[in-house]
Amino acid sequence: MPWNFFKARVLVMRSLKPASKDYRLETFLQRYKVAPWLRSMRIKAITESDCQRVSNALADRYSSTRYNNALDSLKMIFDLAIEKHALSINPAKALSRQKVVTKEKLLPSKEELQDILGYVRSSNGGRARHNWELLSFLAYSGCRISEANNV
Repeated sequence: MPWNFFKARVLVMRSLKPASKDYRLETFLQRYKVAPWLRSMRIKAITESDCQRVSNALADRYSSTRYNNALDSLKMIFDLAIEKHALSINPAKALSRQKVVTKEKLLPSKEELQDILGYVRSSNGGRARHNWELLSFLAYSGCRISEANNV
């Protein structure tokens, strides 16, 4: 029952793009990967300690961002159960999100970029000009490769 309500709620969220909806549904299903024993439990039987076990398993297996999204999905399903009067409290409410640490991007300086582009352009390969054009476009536009494919 909760899965159907969760799926329906996510699918009608206008603020989410289709890929985000798929991701949200995927993070919801992750709880079964880390805690397959949850599959056989009724939602009323899930306790705070069960949720803590799931949280620990998610934290051990996934990045902070992925963990936080899976945790949000877990909390959301319990909130929906409360909304449908299947539960009175959210056993996952006490679980806290992890701090997301962003990686420092290592980019070449302007001089280093010019050296790289010069090296690519002066290479003897038959596709040197095409490679140089692609690298120049990506470097100066800031596009990702997938975005450049759609230009």
